[in-house]
Amino acid sequence: MIVASVQLKEFSRAIDLFMEGELPREILKFKKVIGLELLTSVVMRTPVKTGRARAGWNVTRTRPSRAVNNERYDKDGGATISRGAAHVSKSAEGEHIYITNNVHYITTLDTGTSDQAPEGIGRLAVEEVTQRHA
Repeated sequence: MIVASVQLKEFSRAIDLFMEGELPREILKFKKVIGLELLTSVVMRTPVKTGRARAGWNVTRTRPSRAVNNERYDKDGGATISRGAAHVSKSAEGEHIYITNNVHYITTLDTGTSDQAPEGIGRLAVEEVTQRHA
C-alpha cells in the first residue's frame, strides 16, 4: 500500500506541474495558431473593391477595437494579416484575441450581399478553422 500511495503522490505532483507549466504554454500556442488562421480566413474571405474592407480588420488583446481607418487600403490582404499577426504573436496567457472590423458596411458584406462572398465572411471562417482542428 505504501508503494501505491507514493506512486499516487508522484502522479498527482506530475499532473500539478503539467497544469501549471506545460498545459498553459500549449494552450497559448494553440490559441495563437487559431487566432492567426481565423484572421487570415476573414481577411481573405472579405470581398475586395477598393481594399478598405480588407484593411479594416483589427486584432486587439484587451478589448474589441472600435477603430476605423478609412485611409487604409489592402487589396491583397497581406499587410492586414501581417499587422494582425504581430498582435496575435504578443498574446499572453489569459488574454483574449479579438478580431474586429468596424468599416461601416462590414455587416452588409458579412450577410452575403456581395457576389464575391455570397455566403458571408465570419461564419464560414469560423467553420473552416473549426473543421481544420476538429
